[in-house]
Amino acid sequence: MEAKDRIKFVRKHHNLNQTEFGKRIGLSQTTIGQYETGVRTLTERSAVDITRVYKVDYLWLTKGIGEPFPKNDDEDIMAQLEIIMAGESDVHKNMIKALVSCSIEELQAIDNFIDNYIKLKKS
Repeated sequence: MEAKDRIKFVRKHHNLNQTEFGKRIGLSQTTIGQYETGVRTLTERSAVDITRVYKVDYLWLTKGIGEPFPKNDDEDIMAQLEIIMAGESDVHKNMIKALVSCSIEELQAIDNFIDNYIKLKKS
């Protein structure tokens, strides 16, 4: 399945015509039609907008890897991070994984720590 077919799949999954589908992401019916026929190549911006608005997996939409609609459980998120961060050092991967695993309160504490560090550094 090519990107053009995956776009059409997402649109049909949501029971939308090209006009309705495009309107939600700021694109015309003509542009959606061109994407679906392969006349126009999917842009990075459109791919990001489609994944955000229609809750589609970015790697599936752009490369056909994985499933169209991720489960969003912790294990799936960590697997996605491994794919996205392929080639990065383990230090970087582990830092991002640790942040993803934090609660809102823990993230706020980290944010406060960084703010305090920057203030002290400027002194």
